[in-house]
Amino acid sequence: MKQLVKEMVRVSERGEKVLYPSIWESNNISDFTFLPSNRPINPKNVQDMLESVLDTGILRDIIVVRCNFVYYPGDGQHLLKVMELLEGLPIRFKLIEVETEEEVYKIVTRLNTTQKRFSFRNFINGWVHFRPEYQILIDFGKKYKVVDTVLVSIMTGTPINVSKELIKTGEFKIVDIDRVTKILNSISKYSGMTTFKLERYGSEGLYEFIKGVGLDEYLIKEDEFIRLSKEYIDERKISDTTFGNTKTYIKFFNEIWKRI
Repeated sequence: MKQLVKEMVRVSERGEKVLYPSIWESNNISDFTFLPSNRPINPKNVQDMLESVLDTGILRDIIVVRCNFVYYPGDGQHLLKVMELLEGLPIRFKLIEVETEEEVYKIVTRLNTTQKRFSFRNFINGWVHFRPEYQILIDFGKKYKVVDTVLVSIMTGTPINVSKELIKTGEFKIVDIDRVTKILNSISKYSGMTTFKLERYGSEGLYEFIKGVGLDEYLIKEDEFIRLSKEYIDERKISDTTFGNTKTYIKFFNEIWKRI
């Protein structure tokens, strides 16, 4: 492994300092270690990238983060796999140094947030190695079958756009596990007893509706609400119907609530 370009700092006309990482080259694929929180390698992406490299060459550097003398690919893991397939070619990369594996993953998530490469589930699966709350999120998702974005909103007590950012940055926290469990049990109970398809907008709509009337008030009238909902759904034969947005579900739930 050898250094080609030293790290440097340049100052913009506005006075901001900008780091230009050092550039290195290695001839040994075993120099690099994948984080357990990295996304799984997609064989199709590797094949597509291989064809691109053979057609146009290597047009970018891999980003590597060094921590405790271990070299972790922070961005470009598919390109690294391509280099492994090609064998014997130098692997060029930009190097960033940090002190902990958590800092490594923070850089990985930042790179993939700005470049829009990680899916929402990728962020969850990555942070679970550093944050126990993320494992609770995964377990609750399996148990209640609520989509990740809605589940995170419920568990953090924040709007979906806010809760998504909390997930990406590793700041996801469960505000009140007892309340969360009651809400999720109610969503599950409503769906199971009415057989009404909630899916993404429906579960979000029911959650917003429950917040609107108040959880305690809802639980008092829950059984009657479900009974009237099932009656309404059966009469109109709409158990297989799904609405196209959250507001329509909230309107539907409010209409049933008025009948209590």
